[in-house]
Amino acid sequence: MENHKTAPSLYELQLWMKWIVTDPRGVRDALTDPFPSDRPYLERYTSPDKNALDWVADDRSLDASNRLEIYAEAYFTRLLDSMKSDFPITFRVLGEVSFQKLISDYLKKHPSKTTNIGEIGKNLPNFISNYDDLKEAPFLAPLAEMEWFMIESFYAQNTRFLNPSILSSLSDEDLAAAEFKLAPFLYLVESEWSLDQFSKWRNESLKIDERYFEPLTEKKGYLICRENGQVMVEELSAPGFFILYKLKSGENLISTLEHAQNIFFDFDIGSKIMTWFHEWVRRGIIYDVAVKSEKVNL
Repeated sequence: MENHKTAPSLYELQLWMKWIVTDPRGVRDALTDPFPSDRPYLERYTSPDKNALDWVADDRSLDASNRLEIYAEAYFTRLLDSMKSDFPITFRVLGEVSFQKLISDYLKKHPSKTTNIGEIGKNLPNFISNYDDLKEAPFLAPLAEMEWFMIESFYAQNTRFLNPSILSSLSDEDLAAAEFKLAPFLYLVESEWSLDQFSKWRNESLKIDERYFEPLTEKKGYLICRENGQVMVEELSAPGFFILYKLKSGENLISTLEHAQNIFFDFDIGSKIMTWFHEWVRRGIIYDVAVKSEKVNL
């Protein structure tokens, strides 16, 4: 067995300090069980071989573990503040104590494994949907998912704007068979919750209305997209949502419109479609169009 009195190298000390300060269980639990045998992300909880605790100095007021707790608490506080920033509505709904417990439990199951602090909350919506403490609040998982999509939309790649004259220059045959490219900052979400109302609660001057914690009588389609540096959440008409969803999946226009007309036969899509398209092009939602020409062998 290795002699723990042998001083660690600088690299070994750095590895051990990274583990003990960032272990989601906290310093004391990590020191008690440095080599756990059965849990998700096992490698994230396992101590490096070289134990460096003996080389953390005590002082008159604090022993080594208490001194390490200060650093660990600062690390957790940084993650907690980041999650508050990324999920401000979820934080407002839960309050300080419940949100902190949620994030503490979340990090134990999904510890940070990246240098990009912005990626830490990626699994939070799914975690909430299976979190026993919030089983009585089924709206919270869709709310957190909406907030995550808003983050993704905000940081998504910029795209060019399509020249509207390109649409008018296409023949009816080309337009019908065209495949439209939708912006990467666009998210389409179908939900039984009032996501557009939820999104307004990012404004802290607006009071949270608990009436919206009840599900809608039927699902609605929502558009989440970035516009002029701001991410918007808006309700779409059912045909408009369907058409955008099909176009985003790569279906060509004529097939999309045929499907839409068969489903929404009581809705006059023909009178709306050009208005919708011009708006989607103007806002950068549709940013490119590809016309596939058939090859003819002579």
